[in-house]
Amino acid sequence: MILQFRCPPEIKTKVDELVRRGLYPDFSAFCVVALENQLLLEDAPPSLSEPAEPRNVQRVAALKAPARSESSPQPRTRSPHSNGIPRECTLAVIPESPPFQLRDQLSSVFSPTDSVPINRWLLGHYNRLLPAKVSCRALVNLAKEGKVSLVVDEIAPLIAEVAAQVGEHLRALDEELNSHRDEALSIAFPEPGERGAKGRLRFQNHFVGQMVKGQQEGLLVGLKLAFMEVKRNKSVIAPTQAGWEFARVPNPILDNGAGRPQSLSDQEIEFLLSHIGRNVPVELFAYRLLLSLIKNGKDSPESTNHALMEYVDSSKLSGEVETYISTQRGGVLGRMKDLQLIHRERISTSFRYHISDRGAAFLARVGEVK
Repeated sequence: MILQFRCPPEIKTKVDELVRRGLYPDFSAFCVVALENQLLLEDAPPSLSEPAEPRNVQRVAALKAPARSESSPQPRTRSPHSNGIPRECTLAVIPESPPFQLRDQLSSVFSPTDSVPINRWLLGHYNRLLPAKVSCRALVNLAKEGKVSLVVDEIAPLIAEVAAQVGEHLRALDEELNSHRDEALSIAFPEPGERGAKGRLRFQNHFVGQMVKGQQEGLLVGLKLAFMEVKRNKSVIAPTQAGWEFARVPNPILDNGAGRPQSLSDQEIEFLLSHIGRNVPVELFAYRLLLSLIKNGKDSPESTNHALMEYVDSSKLSGEVETYISTQRGGVLGRMKDLQLIHRERISTSFRYHISDRGAAFLARVGEVK
């Protein structure tokens, strides 16, 4: 059935942005989900004090995710490690060398000295690096089993399931540590069960990978820790040599380290900074630019956004430019925070960014953006 209706331009723009980010395949799918949500609200008993779990979660996943064949593997129940971390994320089960040839370096259209427009930066929704570590570990462990296909549509849900179990462990840690929302270790990790279906799908797209109109997307691919290609009309994903090496670096949370947990170890941070400096010029420029702006007094969200306007091509954006810049800035600063390049000072309802000693040393090494 085809329906026509009047839609305010500002709403259409926001929906188009969700479609562009891959959260919905098209405008029609979004409309169907919205209609089902409203019908659920109309049918809900008025006496309920707590909203019922939306029954359309599975419908949303079905609209967004590709159809599965009967032969596709179903999500498996994982056996957690003794510290609550799934075995797929532990170092002990990763062999020293991969069972197949890995790609060494992937080419880039930019060089380490290039100025990279914000439109070409990694998506701002990739706002943490611990999820990339979990995905990298799980990808390496699932790949070395030799039983699980590397087809993205098959392996990504399994990795998201593992991430949901890690998320449960991290939420318990956050509660134990009474972590502020901005400092929570569990940020970006999905929930298990039916309630977390949409979050797991988002984790698959953002922190494992997806192929959209022939373009590779996802943080692992963006950081060149994994690569994707099409084989026999199916998108497959595998770790790069750097991804395999990163998976083997010990992590203070996944490997049951002592003391107050932090998302990445010093060894992991130095590995990523070195790898990004050599092989990921898009991310390198984003770090150089943000550190340079903060060093020169552009240390608030508002002043940073204003300075970043110079680096965005607004003609290629369909939504609101300010919102896009804020999202991109927030993603880069979230990743930089995990790398301990910056820290934030909360002032009332806003922030001030400060460069850490590690950040100052890194900027001195790679050079400021003039």
